[in-house]
Amino acid sequence: MRTPPPLGTSPTLKLRMLVAAAVLSNVADGMLLALGPLLVAGPLEGSPVEVASVVAISWLPPAVASLPGGRWIDRVTSRTALAVMQMLRAALFGIVLLLVNSGTPTIALIALVLFLAGAAESVFDNALQVAIARHLRAERLARAYGQLGSAEVLANRFVGPTIGSLLFATSIDLAFALLPALYAASLGVVFLTRGFGRNRLTPGNKTTHPAPRTRETLRIPAIRHLLGLRAALSVSVGLTSGILVLFVTDRLALGSEAFGPLIASNAIGGAIGGLVVERVRKRWGTRTALLTLYGVIAMAQLAFGLSRGFSGSFIAGLVFGFAVVSYGSFAVALRQRLVSEEQRGFIGGIFRLVTSLGVPLGAVVGGAVANFHGLRAPFVLGAGIQLIAVAVSARTFPHGTEALSDPHPTK
Repeated sequence: MRTPPPLGTSPTLKLRMLVAAAVLSNVADGMLLALGPLLVAGPLEGSPVEVASVVAISWLPPAVASLPGGRWIDRVTSRTALAVMQMLRAALFGIVLLLVNSGTPTIALIALVLFLAGAAESVFDNALQVAIARHLRAERLARAYGQLGSAEVLANRFVGPTIGSLLFATSIDLAFALLPALYAASLGVVFLTRGFGRNRLTPGNKTTHPAPRTRETLRIPAIRHLLGLRAALSVSVGLTSGILVLFVTDRLALGSEAFGPLIASNAIGGAIGGLVVERVRKRWGTRTALLTLYGVIAMAQLAFGLSRGFSGSFIAGLVFGFAVVSYGSFAVALRQRLVSEEQRGFIGGIFRLVTSLGVPLGAVVGGAVANFHGLRAPFVLGAGIQLIAVAVSARTFPHGTEALSDPHPTK
């Protein structure tokens, strides 16, 4: 009689379990988006400056943790990287729960915990992408990252903040008790997922082939284009993120109650976009899909900024979310195919560093542009930056990306 394989060893089941671990983790991350500012502004009676500082801290961890975290990911198994980050976060919020129950948390302590948790989130997300690339064939990566993106955007931007806000209004203790429970549950799924392989830099693995240098990898034409497109997108998103609520409430005169549904439109569009990635890849191919979707992102941002009411802005938000998640799935899949296995974590860290610097920079510039030229101007500027970036890439982005060989066949 044939013995059935251990739980979580087949590539398809392994992917589903990794996505499940990501969903549990992202629900907790999304809860934090609401719980952090609410705790500081409410029970801790923080000033506007203190509340804004806690929110601003969310952009600092990737800038600090991306590169060392990426280097570490390349030297350990995916299972180790994912498990350590979840254990750290479960422990952190277990301590926060004790402090909330005892009534002794301080704003400085909450800010420190959010910083450490954000650093762990950045490393976890990078390790998750690397884990998928290590265990799936190249032609399955775009679809896998699409599924992951759909799950993450719904959990992080819709389910998590909703649960966090509702629980905060009913039971603060329960809200903070759920956080370590979710991270622990995600950790359990990681432990159940078998067959995490080792890369060539993991202790115990030897190779006669020297690892390529980071400079050599960054000289790959497609990698340079992807990095430039990521930088332009990050700045463009930052240009509008800081003034978005003012645009909705003042320029569109929709009132604060419309802000939530418009944010949700991004999550809904993103969820749909991730699910159709494979269909788009088969119809257009990677290169055409990348450049077309990037152009759609720019036009959707422009359409949102030029909209006159709720329906137009909601549709633009749907399209924007759809294109961002779809483009991101193709971009990450192509990057993982081009980068050697022993560098995926570090190169991924570089891309995350670009995002963590570009968004805050764009937010500062966007505020100044809106102050002098009106609330629609940042949307026009952001779309223009992206259209220039994609026009340059359309001329020089290498062809033949579909012909890349897959050095990591399905096990």
